Amino acid sequence: MASLGSILNSAMTSMQATQLGISVASNNISNSQDPNYSREVLVTVPGVSVSDGHVSIGSGVNVVGVQAVRDTLIAARQLQENSSTSADTQLNQTLSSVQVQFTDTSNTGLLQSMTNFFNSFQTLSTDPASSDFRVAVQTTGQALASNFNSIHDSLVSTQSEANQSITQTVSQINTLAGQIAQVNSQIESQSADGPPNNLIDQREGLVTQLSAIANVNEIDGGGGNYQLTIGNDRMLVDGTQTQALTTTSDNNGMIQVMSGNSNITSELTGSGGTLGANLDVRDNYVPKYLNSLDQLASGIVQQVNSASSAGYDLNGNTGVNFFTPLTGVSGASGSMSLSAQVAADPSSIAASSDPT
Repeated sequence: MASLGSILNSAMTSMQATQLGISVASNNISNSQDPNYSREVLVTVPGVSVSDGHVSIGSGVNVVGVQAVRDTLIAARQLQENSSTSADTQLNQTLSSVQVQFTDTSNTGLLQSMTNFFNSFQTLSTDPASSDFRVAVQTTGQALASNFNSIHDSLVSTQSEANQSITQTVSQINTLAGQIAQVNSQIESQSADGPPNNLIDQREGLVTQLSAIANVNEIDGGGGNYQLTIGNDRMLVDGTQTQALTTTSDNNGMIQVMSGNSNITSELTGSGGTLGANLDVRDNYVPKYLNSLDQLASGIVQQVNSASSAGYDLNGNTGVNFFTPLTGVSGASGSMSLSAQVAADPSSIAASSDPT
């Protein structure tokens, strides 16, 4: 039969465990609004059984510790989704500003400029000797070229802004990586008494901030055995040590991201986070839009010049280009302009196949 002392001891351990459980629950409620906080639970085991020679009776409950509830698979997915959301937001903001350049809601955009230009030639064809109609062609031609120039410059500016942001973004990554390594050092020194849940939560908060900038992957082996990688498994944090990223410029002035001696820019482009989005804008979206714009500008210049140089102007001259001839397709939209003759004298505009 259990003694009175063992009965009282069993009741006491139960009350202590209950009190600790209430404290843990209270702490969970207090931190419920902290997005980086991991819910904690009290871990208990049955007390050692005591035998009087006939039966074994438990001696209450023993508290093992407080454990944070974490799911590594969910945490990894949250980091990925956080990177994706941040990248989509950044991409949406940037491309929305680009879209404005091609939207013609006020009838002042590129489509309207082309329409006005070719309509002015149609009007001139009804009276090739009209000075007013010739000035109208000159004016709409200049407006068309200016519109191409403006959109080109805007796209180049967007690309430049995305490029300039990369150096600052890499600096932010290195700063956060250094802070994570410092927290890892504290975790390592305090792990002997059990997982320091508050420090682990602090580290996860820093990793979440980092994932909004770039897509990262973490491996937590417990204690100080922790790794954080970026790109194609490029080490960023290894325990208490960091492998800082660096930047360099290529021959075109484009910032390249380096991990040691390796250029990892292509590994980060479009991979997530604001860094991936800005690299994607700089290296993929803007070049694609510029190429399409240059192709259109080049086609207009070549076709108009072909017709213009074959015709005669008001003075009976032929072989006069309406636009300044281009040296190639690349950069055509930025260099499109009226030829010197047409810009100086509307009578130089070819509007007839007959020299008289």
